[in-house]
Amino acid sequence: MITANPGDSVTVHYTLTFRDGTILATTRNQDPITFVLGKKTFFKGFEKAIEGMSINQLKKTTIAAKNAFGEKDSSLILDYPREKIPGHILLEEGKKIEITQEDGTVIVVKIDKIEDDKVILNGNPELAGQDLQLSVELVDLSIE
Repeated sequence: MITANPGDSVTVHYTLTFRDGTILATTRNQDPITFVLGKKTFFKGFEKAIEGMSINQLKKTTIAAKNAFGEKDSSLILDYPREKIPGHILLEEGKKIEITQEDGTVIVVKIDKIEDDKVILNGNPELAGQDLQLSVELVDLSIE
């Protein structure tokens, strides 16, 4: 039996959900996607789930946060002095804003909380810390 390995071109249908069943992404009712396995087209847990699958096999698995979008990193949550945020920026919890760092690089952060003297900014990816459910079907496989 031929199975998918890194370097192979794979075509899959998938549905990626949160633990509560809310759909994050899916190819159902669309064309399947084709990519080279192991080229980091998708996050590690997604590609690892496909390794070893054979054509027409369906697999359901849980992908831990560390193998999806990563764990939440507390060093990316900052207490930022409110007076340093320019007045033209509307402060609203949940809003994303750009911050220019001292070295000139721009980062996007989410406003987690607004307090009298500070704003709690979160630089973690939106999906960090989330375990995901994957249902994937290997539709086609080309061994490279």
